[in-house]
Amino acid sequence: MAEPIHIQYRKIPKLFFLQAPFHAFWGRSKVFQGKQSIPPITVKLDGFEVNRAHLSQFNKICHIGKSNEISIVYPITIVFQFFQRILSLKQAPLSMFSVLGKGLKIIQYRRIRLDDVLDIFCEISCVRVVSKGLETYLSAVIRVAGERVWTATETFFYQGDFGKADLNADITVYEPIPEARKIARWFLPGRNGFCFARISGDGNGIHYSKLYARLFGFERDFAQPFLILGKTVNQLMKPENTNFVSLDVEFKGPVYYKRNVTIKSVKTNSRNRFDIYSQGNDLPCIKGILMNSGF
Repeated sequence: MAEPIHIQYRKIPKLFFLQAPFHAFWGRSKVFQGKQSIPPITVKLDGFEVNRAHLSQFNKICHIGKSNEISIVYPITIVFQFFQRILSLKQAPLSMFSVLGKGLKIIQYRRIRLDDVLDIFCEISCVRVVSKGLETYLSAVIRVAGERVWTATETFFYQGDFGKADLNADITVYEPIPEARKIARWFLPGRNGFCFARISGDGNGIHYSKLYARLFGFERDFAQPFLILGKTVNQLMKPENTNFVSLDVEFKGPVYYKRNVTIKSVKTNSRNRFDIYSQGNDLPCIKGILMNSGF
Protein backbone atom coordinates (compact mmCIF):
# COMPACT_ATOMS: atom_id res chain seq x y z
CA MET A 1 0.00 0.00 0.00
CA ALA A 2 1.17 3.55 -0.74
CA GLU A 3 2.51 5.72 2.07
CA PRO A 4 -0.26 7.39 4.16
CA ILE A 5 -0.80 11.12 3.69
CA HIS A 6 -1.76 13.21 6.70
CA ILE A 7 -2.41 16.95 6.44
CA GLN A 8 -2.63 18.96 9.66
CA TYR A 9 -4.03 22.49 9.73
CA ARG A 10 -3.87 24.99 12.57
CA LYS A 11 -6.49 27.17 10.91
CA ILE A 12 -8.35 27.35 7.61
CA PRO A 13 -6.20 29.31 5.11
CA LYS A 14 -7.58 32.42 3.45
CA LEU A 15 -9.24 31.81 0.06
CA PHE A 16 -8.96 28.09 0.80
CA PHE A 17 -11.92 27.39 -1.48
CA LEU A 18 -9.84 28.47 -4.50
CA GLN A 19 -6.66 26.60 -3.49
CA ALA A 20 -8.03 23.09 -4.11
CA PRO A 21 -8.85 23.76 -7.81
CA PHE A 22 -5.39 25.32 -8.21
CA HIS A 23 -3.66 22.27 -6.69
CA ALA A 24 -5.86 19.95 -8.75
CA PHE A 25 -4.98 21.75 -11.99
CA TRP A 26 -1.21 21.63 -11.48
CA GLY A 27 -0.77 18.34 -9.66
CA ARG A 28 -3.20 15.92 -11.23
CA SER A 29 -2.58 12.34 -12.21
CA LYS A 30 -5.14 11.47 -14.91
CA VAL A 31 -4.81 7.68 -14.95
CA PHE A 32 -6.51 5.43 -12.42
CA GLN A 33 -4.00 2.89 -11.12
CA GLY A 34 -6.43 0.78 -9.09
CA LYS A 35 -7.81 1.03 -5.57
CA GLN A 36 -4.64 -0.40 -4.07
CA SER A 37 -2.67 2.61 -5.31
CA ILE A 38 -4.74 5.05 -3.23
CA PRO A 39 -3.05 5.72 0.14
CA PRO A 40 -4.88 6.50 3.38
CA ILE A 41 -5.45 10.26 3.21
CA THR A 42 -6.50 12.25 6.27
CA VAL A 43 -6.94 15.92 7.15
CA LYS A 44 -7.12 17.25 10.70
CA LEU A 45 -7.84 20.57 12.35
CA ASP A 46 -8.14 20.87 16.14
CA GLY A 47 -9.42 23.79 18.15
CA PHE A 48 -11.65 25.29 15.46
CA GLU A 49 -14.04 28.02 16.56
CA VAL A 50 -17.07 28.93 14.47
CA ASN A 51 -16.66 32.27 12.71
CA ARG A 52 -19.77 34.27 13.59
CA ALA A 53 -19.61 36.37 10.40
CA HIS A 54 -19.30 33.24 8.22
CA LEU A 55 -22.24 31.60 10.01
CA SER A 56 -24.28 34.78 9.70
CA GLN A 57 -23.73 34.82 5.92
CA PHE A 58 -24.80 31.18 5.65
CA ASN A 59 -27.91 31.81 7.74
CA LYS A 60 -28.84 34.92 5.77
CA ILE A 61 -28.67 33.22 2.36
CA CYS A 62 -30.48 30.12 3.66
CA HIS A 63 -33.07 32.23 5.53
CA ILE A 64 -32.24 30.74 8.93
CA GLY A 65 -33.00 32.82 12.00
CA LYS A 66 -30.55 33.69 14.77
CA SER A 67 -29.89 30.97 17.33
CA ASN A 68 -27.34 29.86 19.92
CA GLU A 69 -27.01 26.61 17.93
CA ILE A 70 -26.13 25.96 14.31
CA SER A 71 -27.95 24.19 11.50
CA ILE A 72 -27.23 20.51 10.89
CA VAL A 73 -26.12 21.52 7.36
CA TYR A 74 -23.74 24.32 8.33
CA PRO A 75 -20.71 22.16 9.37
CA ILE A 76 -20.50 20.69 5.87
CA THR A 77 -19.37 24.13 4.68
CA ILE A 78 -16.34 23.71 6.94
CA VAL A 79 -15.40 20.11 6.17
CA PHE A 80 -16.16 20.36 2.43
CA GLN A 81 -13.05 22.49 2.01
CA PHE A 82 -11.01 19.58 3.38
CA PHE A 83 -12.85 17.15 1.11
CA GLN A 84 -11.83 19.32 -1.84
CA ARG A 85 -8.23 19.36 -0.68
CA ILE A 86 -8.20 15.56 -0.51
CA LEU A 87 -9.69 15.28 -4.00
CA SER A 88 -7.10 17.73 -5.36
CA LEU A 89 -4.15 15.53 -4.39
CA LYS A 90 -2.45 13.62 -7.17
CA GLN A 91 -2.76 10.49 -5.03
CA ALA A 92 -6.56 10.77 -5.12
CA PRO A 93 -8.35 8.44 -7.57
CA LEU A 94 -8.75 10.81 -10.56
CA SER A 95 -9.00 14.46 -11.52
CA MET A 96 -11.12 16.60 -9.23
CA PHE A 97 -12.51 18.25 -12.37
CA SER A 98 -14.17 15.00 -13.50
CA VAL A 99 -15.89 14.18 -10.21
CA LEU A 100 -19.56 14.71 -9.37
CA GLY A 101 -21.21 14.83 -5.97
CA LYS A 102 -23.63 11.90 -5.79
CA GLY A 103 -24.95 11.81 -2.25
CA LEU A 104 -24.51 13.02 1.30
CA LYS A 105 -25.34 11.58 4.71
CA ILE A 106 -25.14 13.73 7.84
CA ILE A 107 -25.74 12.61 11.42
CA GLN A 108 -26.08 15.14 14.20
CA TYR A 109 -25.72 13.53 17.62
CA ARG A 110 -26.37 16.80 19.38
CA ARG A 111 -26.61 20.41 18.27
CA ILE A 112 -23.35 22.31 17.99
CA ARG A 113 -23.40 25.49 20.06
CA LEU A 114 -21.80 28.74 18.98
CA ASP A 115 -19.19 28.59 21.72
CA ASP A 116 -18.18 24.94 21.10
CA VAL A 117 -14.54 24.32 20.13
CA LEU A 118 -14.41 21.77 17.32
CA ASP A 119 -11.87 19.07 16.50
CA ILE A 120 -12.28 18.07 12.85
CA PHE A 121 -11.05 14.89 11.17
CA CYS A 122 -11.59 14.01 7.49
CA GLU A 123 -10.52 11.00 5.43
CA ILE A 124 -11.14 8.83 2.40
CA SER A 125 -13.26 6.15 4.04
CA CYS A 126 -14.00 3.94 1.02
CA VAL A 127 -13.39 3.56 -2.71
CA ARG A 128 -15.46 1.13 -4.74
CA VAL A 129 -16.10 0.22 -8.35
CA VAL A 130 -19.76 0.38 -9.42
CA SER A 131 -21.46 -0.52 -12.68
CA LYS A 132 -21.04 2.89 -14.32
CA GLY A 133 -17.94 4.25 -12.64
CA LEU A 134 -16.01 4.72 -9.44
CA GLU A 135 -17.30 6.00 -6.12
CA THR A 136 -15.13 7.67 -3.50
CA TYR A 137 -16.48 8.23 0.00
CA LEU A 138 -15.08 11.11 2.03
CA SER A 139 -16.01 11.17 5.70
CA ALA A 140 -15.78 13.77 8.44
CA VAL A 141 -16.10 13.58 12.21
CA ILE A 142 -16.48 16.61 14.48
CA ARG A 143 -15.82 16.21 18.20
CA VAL A 144 -16.25 18.60 21.08
CA ALA A 145 -14.08 17.81 24.13
CA GLY A 146 -13.76 14.25 22.84
CA GLU A 147 -17.51 13.80 22.28
CA ARG A 148 -18.63 12.95 18.75
CA VAL A 149 -21.31 15.51 17.89
CA TRP A 150 -21.55 15.42 14.08
CA THR A 151 -20.50 13.18 11.19
CA ALA A 152 -20.85 13.35 7.42
CA THR A 153 -20.05 11.12 4.47
CA GLU A 154 -20.22 12.49 0.93
CA THR A 155 -20.14 10.23 -2.11
CA PHE A 156 -18.21 11.45 -5.14
CA PHE A 157 -18.63 9.74 -8.51
CA TYR A 158 -16.24 9.34 -11.45
CA GLN A 159 -17.95 8.09 -14.61
CA GLY A 160 -16.20 5.42 -16.69
CA ASP A 161 -15.27 1.77 -16.95
CA PHE A 162 -13.09 0.74 -14.01
CA GLY A 163 -13.53 -3.00 -14.28
CA LYS A 164 -15.82 -5.41 -12.49
CA ALA A 165 -18.15 -3.81 -9.96
CA ASP A 166 -17.59 -4.62 -6.28
CA LEU A 167 -20.01 -7.20 -4.94
CA ASN A 168 -20.72 -5.21 -1.79
CA ALA A 169 -21.89 -2.10 -3.64
CA ASP A 170 -24.95 -0.79 -1.79
CA ILE A 171 -27.88 0.71 -3.65
CA THR A 172 -29.72 3.57 -1.96
CA VAL A 173 -33.39 3.58 -2.91
CA TYR A 174 -35.71 6.50 -2.23
CA GLU A 175 -39.31 5.46 -2.66
CA PRO A 176 -41.36 7.63 -5.06
CA ILE A 177 -43.66 10.19 -3.45
CA PRO A 178 -45.82 11.37 -6.40
CA GLU A 179 -48.69 12.41 -4.11
CA ALA A 180 -46.47 14.34 -1.72
CA ARG A 181 -47.67 17.63 -0.27
CA LYS A 182 -46.02 20.83 -1.48
CA ILE A 183 -44.63 22.45 1.65
CA ALA A 184 -42.54 25.33 0.26
CA ARG A 185 -41.78 27.24 -2.92
CA TRP A 186 -39.37 30.11 -3.42
CA PHE A 187 -37.44 31.95 -6.12
CA LEU A 188 -33.69 31.29 -6.18
CA PRO A 189 -31.95 34.57 -7.10
CA GLY A 190 -28.75 34.57 -9.13
CA ARG A 191 -26.80 37.15 -7.14
CA ASN A 192 -25.44 34.85 -4.42
CA GLY A 193 -23.42 32.35 -6.48
CA PHE A 194 -19.87 33.51 -5.79
CA CYS A 195 -20.70 34.58 -2.24
CA PHE A 196 -22.00 31.12 -1.40
CA ALA A 197 -19.04 29.50 -3.17
CA ARG A 198 -16.86 31.19 -0.57
CA ILE A 199 -19.21 30.18 2.24
CA SER A 200 -19.53 26.55 1.13
CA GLY A 201 -15.86 26.04 0.30
CA ASP A 202 -16.71 25.00 -3.27
CA GLY A 203 -14.65 26.98 -5.79
CA ASN A 204 -16.07 25.23 -8.87
CA GLY A 205 -17.12 27.90 -11.39
CA ILE A 206 -20.27 25.99 -12.38
CA HIS A 207 -21.84 27.41 -9.20
CA TYR A 208 -21.27 31.09 -10.00
CA SER A 209 -20.41 31.55 -13.69
CA LYS A 210 -23.09 31.09 -16.33
CA LEU A 211 -20.55 30.88 -19.18
CA TYR A 212 -18.32 28.41 -17.36
CA ALA A 213 -21.30 26.18 -16.53
CA ARG A 214 -22.37 26.17 -20.17
CA LEU A 215 -18.93 24.89 -21.18
CA PHE A 216 -19.77 21.74 -19.22
CA GLY A 217 -23.19 21.31 -20.83
CA PHE A 218 -25.37 22.96 -18.18
CA GLU A 219 -28.03 25.56 -18.99
CA ARG A 220 -26.41 28.08 -16.64
CA ASP A 221 -24.77 28.26 -13.19
CA PHE A 222 -26.59 26.41 -10.45
CA ALA A 223 -26.71 26.41 -6.67
CA GLN A 224 -24.28 24.50 -4.51
CA PRO A 225 -26.49 21.79 -2.90
CA PHE A 226 -25.68 22.98 0.63
CA LEU A 227 -27.50 26.24 -0.07
CA ILE A 228 -30.67 24.36 -1.06
CA LEU A 229 -30.36 21.87 1.81
CA GLY A 230 -29.79 24.61 4.36
CA LYS A 231 -33.11 26.25 3.52
CA THR A 232 -34.92 22.92 3.04
CA VAL A 233 -33.98 21.55 6.46
CA ASN A 234 -35.01 24.86 7.99
CA GLN A 235 -38.44 24.35 6.41
CA LEU A 236 -38.77 20.71 7.49
CA MET A 237 -37.42 20.79 11.05
CA LYS A 238 -38.66 22.80 14.00
CA PRO A 239 -35.93 25.07 15.46
CA GLU A 240 -36.41 23.68 18.97
CA ASN A 241 -35.64 20.08 17.89
CA THR A 242 -32.31 19.26 19.50
CA ASN A 243 -32.48 15.47 19.49
CA PHE A 244 -30.64 13.04 17.24
CA VAL A 245 -31.05 14.07 13.59
CA SER A 246 -29.97 12.37 10.37
CA LEU A 247 -30.09 13.73 6.83
CA ASP A 248 -29.60 11.43 3.84
CA VAL A 249 -29.74 12.90 0.32
CA GLU A 250 -29.06 11.94 -3.27
CA PHE A 251 -28.11 14.54 -5.86
CA LYS A 252 -29.92 13.90 -9.16
CA GLY A 253 -29.67 17.17 -11.09
CA PRO A 254 -28.84 20.90 -10.92
CA VAL A 255 -31.00 23.44 -9.12
CA TYR A 256 -30.55 26.45 -11.39
CA TYR A 257 -30.34 30.04 -10.27
CA LYS A 258 -33.15 32.40 -11.28
CA ARG A 259 -35.69 29.57 -11.14
CA ASN A 260 -38.39 28.63 -8.66
CA VAL A 261 -37.56 25.86 -6.18
CA THR A 262 -40.28 23.57 -4.81
CA ILE A 263 -40.16 21.14 -1.89
CA LYS A 264 -42.57 18.22 -1.67
CA SER A 265 -42.67 16.03 1.39
CA VAL A 266 -44.36 13.09 3.10
CA LYS A 267 -43.90 12.83 6.88
CA THR A 268 -44.46 9.66 8.88
CA ASN A 269 -43.73 9.86 12.59
CA SER A 270 -40.03 10.79 12.87
CA ARG A 271 -39.29 10.23 9.17
CA ASN A 272 -39.63 12.95 6.55
CA ARG A 273 -39.18 11.86 2.92
CA PHE A 274 -38.77 14.89 0.61
CA ASP A 275 -38.01 15.83 -3.00
CA ILE A 276 -36.65 19.15 -4.27
CA TYR A 277 -37.59 20.41 -7.74
CA SER A 278 -36.15 23.13 -9.95
CA GLN A 279 -38.52 24.98 -12.31
CA GLY A 280 -38.46 23.44 -15.78
CA ASN A 281 -37.56 19.95 -14.58
CA ASP A 282 -40.41 17.54 -13.78
CA LEU A 283 -38.03 15.16 -11.98
CA PRO A 284 -36.58 15.75 -8.51
CA CYS A 285 -33.13 17.36 -8.45
CA ILE A 286 -32.50 16.26 -4.86
CA LYS A 287 -34.10 13.34 -3.05
CA GLY A 288 -33.81 13.05 0.69
CA ILE A 289 -34.83 11.62 4.04
CA LEU A 290 -34.70 13.65 7.25
CA MET A 291 -35.16 11.79 10.52
CA ASN A 292 -35.56 13.42 13.91
CA SER A 293 -36.91 11.92 17.11
CA GLY A 294 -38.33 15.33 18.02
CA PHE A 295 -40.71 15.76 15.07
